[in-house]
Amino acid sequence: MVKERPVIGLLACSARDRDLFVETLTTRSVAAIMAHAAAVPVLLPEGLGTEEAKVLALRLDALLVFGTDGARHSTFVSDMIVAAVDAARPVFGTGGGSAGINRAFGGTVGDVSGNTAFDPEATETVRTAAGSVLQRFTASSSLTVAAGSAAPVVKLGDGLVSNANGSDGHVAAFSAGHSAAPVFAVSWHPEWNAELPHDRAFWHFVGEAARATYVAAPGSAMAPSL
Repeated sequence: MVKERPVIGLLACSARDRDLFVETLTTRSVAAIMAHAAAVPVLLPEGLGTEEAKVLALRLDALLVFGTDGARHSTFVSDMIVAAVDAARPVFGTGGGSAGINRAFGGTVGDVSGNTAFDPEATETVRTAAGSVLQRFTASSSLTVAAGSAAPVVKLGDGLVSNANGSDGHVAAFSAGHSAAPVFAVSWHPEWNAELPHDRAFWHFVGEAARATYVAAPGSAMAPSL
């Protein structure tokens, strides 16, 4: 059964020195989800526990992680990502949220202590991997995107594959090849200007994935009882 208005949980860290930035990302992500994913966004609070993450995962149709950096995201961010994957819910990441997802899959990210503030005017060109999820839904081999603010990937997590690389070779997008539901993340901010064709395509993908139904893998803690 296809869900007409799926519910997408939004999860961001509460980094005090970036409150205004995170608030702006929240506002833009909410608008993009409503306009282009045709879904209902719900903000998730930080600071809950593993059991709460499992309960929330079952009540959401998809999870979007944003506004975090891989070095300091909370345990709940990881718990929520793991619970959503285990419950066969699609998981998406934008900006620093991609670093949080990579870490939840056992990957590592670089140091962000010297990072400069996000510049909404800065752009970068990324090349999509042939046959990748990103290339399929954007129908393009090269994209000009808002420069990412994510901690750079040092090692991709287990089962994650690169979908795009920046001019310096850094991983700009990745997906999971082994999860029951899609897991996909980009290092840039498709919510910043969601009217750009490739960013609008990202939100369409989010909406379509959230409307679909997936079955948790056998052995998963969230798999239905037979």
